[in-house]
Amino acid sequence: MTTIPSSALLGISAGFTNLTETNASGTSVSFTGIPSGTKEVVVLFESVSCGTDGDIYIQLGTSSGLEASGYKAAGGYVLQVSTTGVTLSSSSFILRTEGTPNWSVGGALNLFLKDVANNTWIGTVGGRHGNHASNDRQAMVGGGEKSLSSVLTQLSISPQNGSFDGGSMNVMYR
Repeated sequence: MTTIPSSALLGISAGFTNLTETNASGTSVSFTGIPSGTKEVVVLFESVSCGTDGDIYIQLGTSSGLEASGYKAAGGYVLQVSTTGVTLSSSSFILRTEGTPNWSVGGALNLFLKDVANNTWIGTVGGRHGNHASNDRQAMVGGGEKSLSSVLTQLSISPQNGSFDGGSMNVMYR
């Protein structure tokens, strides 16, 4: 067994800082106040629904505003066993969904700062989408990359169609 001395762990963060949890409503939900020096961001979704069928988009931003281009992202789903789908996006990270308006999303977008000099963020998506009351369900997967023009300070989440009508979201960072 190898023992790591506690002095070797001094650079490791003690944990995440949570922003304020927000009910999912309206045509977008924004989170601001992500501080300089952040190297990891997790966007959390709990029973988020849109009231209409469609995907969910996450755009990153700097102090100058949201950036709507330059993403290399893909979102996919596996519905039950027999149906799959993938959507590519150059305008945002994407939670790819398929189903009916009464379904909800639970999961996370994990963002990691890969390249400090170029403000390049790598994202991974994992979660579920479905209506568990009727036993309809699917797995969500995805990911991508985005180089920002400067330091990440904010992000915005919006449905493809309509407005959010249920659930909650939060962001934590370190």
